[in-house]
Amino acid sequence: KNRPVGYERDNLLATSSSDAIHQHFDAIKQELVSSGTISDIAEAAGSPTDGSGSSSGFSWKGKDPNLSIDFSFVQVSYDYGKTIDWHLKQGRDFSRQFATDSLALILNESAVKFMGLSNPVGETIRWFDQAFTVIGVVDDVLIQSPYQPVQPTIFTLSTNSNGTVLLRINPASSAATAISRIENVFKKFNPQQPFSYSFVNEEYAKKFTSEERI
Repeated sequence: KNRPVGYERDNLLATSSSDAIHQHFDAIKQELVSSGTISDIAEAAGSPTDGSGSSSGFSWKGKDPNLSIDFSFVQVSYDYGKTIDWHLKQGRDFSRQFATDSLALILNESAVKFMGLSNPVGETIRWFDQAFTVIGVVDDVLIQSPYQPVQPTIFTLSTNSNGTVLLRINPASSAATAISRIENVFKKFNPQQPFSYSFVNEEYAKKFTSEERI
């Protein structure tokens, strides 16, 4: 339970996204940040406790041509790193200041070790026929089971609608007040969708339910 997870779980809330939420994302961010409700917000394919897919087709300098592996593959929006407060080890985060970040990747430490990259930042990694550039390396973010080694993980920037919105609640705001404000703003822009949420630290704690019961 005390194992490092590579990001900050406290005050991190996850809720469902939608096309309407994605289309009005900047307005939602502006309203919630300016009111002091949240400090950061981002979209992702899922919550940090369960939000990774997998993909093969990656190749890099020095790769064994006979090697086949599925990497954990996470699509995120701008500000994802700031929102979950991951620990950047080398390079930089995704940034709106660089148009080329649409073809950029961030690797976790396990991916760097698996690939055998001594200087990963600036390296070219191909995903099938497309060349991507590594711009950063982060501490291993524990997404899967806390009982297993962290999988080699690749983060890529997605400007499309993702399934989850992550919000970092301002610690100066009470959780109840923040949730009420967030719900009101989300319903303002997408009144048809019921508002449901979860706290990432509580979802992470559920991974130990069986052991605690025993």
